[in-house]
Amino acid sequence: MDIIEQFSKGKNDTQPCEDRLVITDDYVAVIDGSTSKGNFSFGGMRSGFVAAKLVGDCIAEMSRRSTVGQAARLMTNTIADFYNTNGLMDRMKENPADRPTCSVVIYSDYRREIWQIGDCLAKVGGTLYENSKPLEAALAKMRSTMLRLEMLGGKTVGQLLADDTGRKAIMPLLKQQCVCQNNPDAGEFAYGVVDGFKIVGEHIKTISLADYSGDVILASDGYPVLCPTLYDTEAYLAAILKEDPLCYDKNMATKAMVEGNNSFDDRTYVRFQI
Repeated sequence: MDIIEQFSKGKNDTQPCEDRLVITDDYVAVIDGSTSKGNFSFGGMRSGFVAAKLVGDCIAEMSRRSTVGQAARLMTNTIADFYNTNGLMDRMKENPADRPTCSVVIYSDYRREIWQIGDCLAKVGGTLYENSKPLEAALAKMRSTMLRLEMLGGKTVGQLLADDTGRKAIMPLLKQQCVCQNNPDAGEFAYGVVDGFKIVGEHIKTISLADYSGDVILASDGYPVLCPTLYDTEAYLAAILKEDPLCYDKNMATKAMVEGNNSFDDRTYVRFQI
């Protein structure tokens, strides 16, 4: 595999980026640390940063021949070991919103496979592969509806960027949604992430590239659209944020580009050829 271009940037230049890009001889991985919904931090680091660092270090040392199941168990055990070492396991069992959590998309060069756990993105040729949380679109729509009602009542986009009442309205549900992660009892609302607890196999997507040669793009969901090049992807993001900084219309999301930030989320993009 040959890396063509790569880029990672936090949404705020004064805070650590919770995305992580890992490139080794055997793997290319994009890790997206989940925005904290609870009150947990460790050594001043937010939970998403903790998860992304732990998982990134794990992938960097992973055996070349690892299967997707072995990789999922190894990443899960890495975070579980962190809980046990720091006396946090009981707290994390009882409070899923506090868990250091991340999504990951990994290309295994030996297996010639892409593995998706959570909502990171992959694009192979012209085909986009997503793995969204079941409730995410509904919550983004709910926030959008709330903001539209606020604007009908006289509030401006600027006022809502300063005080995102739509985000505040859905925050209890965003926290509650965490009980569905790696929870087989959640039924249609269940989804997989890396958070130190067993990932249900059906929530891990595997994309075979055995017969493919060409460009592959991996990215975090800080990009609403993946274009064939980083330049075009960044240009699209800049244009849509200018048109819809509140992220309630053209780029409907659960959070906005708040004042002082350069985007609505951290973002990472890597394009390589196999």
